Amino acid sequence: MAASGHWLRFGRGGVPARNIVRDDIRELIVEGDKAFVLFDFVTDTVGPVLTGELLRVEDGRVRSIALLVDWRRWQDVLQELDRRTAQPDGADV
Repeated sequence: MAASGHWLRFGRGGVPARNIVRDDIRELIVEGDKAFVLFDFVTDTVGPVLTGELLRVEDGRVRSIALLVDWRRWQDVLQELDRRTAQPDGADV
């Protein structure tokens, strides 16, 4: 996952930051230098997308992140964004 301008990108697909509503944390597990967060990545396109993030911390700083996204649901997000951008002026119908 990388932030680029006003887009949040996951691999080949991205979502404009304005379409991100919030992250709803379901579970947080910390063990030693690792943490796992299970959360719903909530968009205004199709609602929640189940997401998991494994973080490794070293010297108080995040050193690595592995992000897992329910790709089936992410495809719905991308299709809805394509539908919205295909409309004149990006108007929602």
